[in-house]
Amino acid sequence: MIKFVILVALFGASGLLGFEASKVYTLKKQFFEDILDFTKNIKNEISFLKTDMLSLLSKYHYKSKLQDINNQIISEQKTGEILEYEKVKTIVSKIVILKESETNTISKMYSELGNLGYLEQIERLEYYINQYEAMHKSSVDRANKMMPFCKKMGFLIGSLICIILI
Repeated sequence: MIKFVILVALFGASGLLGFEASKVYTLKKQFFEDILDFTKNIKNEISFLKTDMLSLLSKYHYKSKLQDINNQIISEQKTGEILEYEKVKTIVSKIVILKESETNTISKMYSELGNLGYLEQIERLEYYINQYEAMHKSSVDRANKMMPFCKKMGFLIGSLICIILI
């Protein structure tokens, strides 16, 4: 009886690990949805209202790691220094785990915010919107492929452990 309970617990634990592994893809998908939304919003704000950067960064709130990035950028900008690309890249890499190219793109956008002319800023934001749409599509495709795989592998590994222990 105890052996049966242990086997069920191991099976359930490995299944939960599979579900937790699949959450990584959900979080990444949500992050790219948020950064795409954020970039569109700040482009509109700059286009029509010409709002300053600190106001833009603190105006929008997100549930993903993007909020942590924005909060860190706000605290760095309040010191009055211009954010260099390398400093922004360090902030982004500490907060969220992304591919190198994704981290570079996000870091470039944040380091350019408020440091370019009005028209050039809008053109660059349009470029970043296109980049983030592609990243979002890629993350959705990857999530659709990998989430079921992680869940199934969790249960399969649990089944294999149970079979071995029987």
